[in-house]
Amino acid sequence: MLDLYAELRAIVHCLDSAGIPHALAGGLAVSIYATPRATEDVDLLLSRDHLERACAGLESLGFRRAGAPMRVAAGRLEIQRLIKIAGVDLLPVDLLLPNDPPLAALLEDRQAVAWEGQRLWLVSPSGLRTLKRLRGSAQDRADLEALGPEP
Repeated sequence: MLDLYAELRAIVHCLDSAGIPHALAGGLAVSIYATPRATEDVDLLLSRDHLERACAGLESLGFRRAGAPMRVAAGRLEIQRLIKIAGVDLLPVDLLLPNDPPLAALLEDRQAVAWEGQRLWLVSPSGLRTLKRLRGSAQDRADLEALGPEP
């Protein structure tokens, strides 16, 4: 059985060890900034320049690419999905790859928090709001409400 938090620890250690700047986004980041919520994947923002190294590192942890990157948000962002399968368990990792300068700048504005004895980089609350507005799903709208108003 795959443990989301054990996998996240391994992913963070892998990327940090390789010197790949990244920032946790998505439901896990919302859970840290606001109210914890159920999520079954890991979303990480990283530069396209580091995609191949990140994928190689994550492949060493048992993750495999699930197709080519998907263009979303009118091409402003691409998502490279990786998956890890253990028995009947499946864990997706979505690598969010900005295609425009404002979204790429979200990585520069990342914030570090102490988490389980290590440093965890997060997209800033403002950056997380920006990413959540791109898709606008019901879950994204609920996450925006949980994050509260812009300061």
